[in-house]
Amino acid sequence: MNFSGMIRAMNVVTLDTHAIVKELQAAGFSEPQAEAVTRVVKQAQDIDLSHLATKDDIKDVRTEIKDVRTEIKEAELRLEVQITRSKAELLKWMFGALAAQTGVIVTLLKVL
Repeated sequence: MNFSGMIRAMNVVTLDTHAIVKELQAAGFSEPQAEAVTRVVKQAQDIDLSHLATKDDIKDVRTEIKDVRTEIKEAELRLEVQITRSKAELLKWMFGALAAQTGVIVTLLKVL
């Protein structure tokens, strides 16, 4: 098995570090260089990738974001309706108070 074959197979079988060092030395690497490269390859093989997001994870997050955006838009619409109702209620009270004040003033002017 050549070096590239060992790299492709390293997820399936245990990495033969001795063979990699020997092959790198045969290709012209010094022993310290070959050992350093082998260590790096071994470390790369041992990296735990289980915590990385998958395409499905990203798809789920996008769906959740879309749902949240929909909820926000619905909340905005409910707030607009509530604000409109509050404005109408406030205007009703203002005109009622204005009518009452006008009635009091007219009555006072008639009395005086």
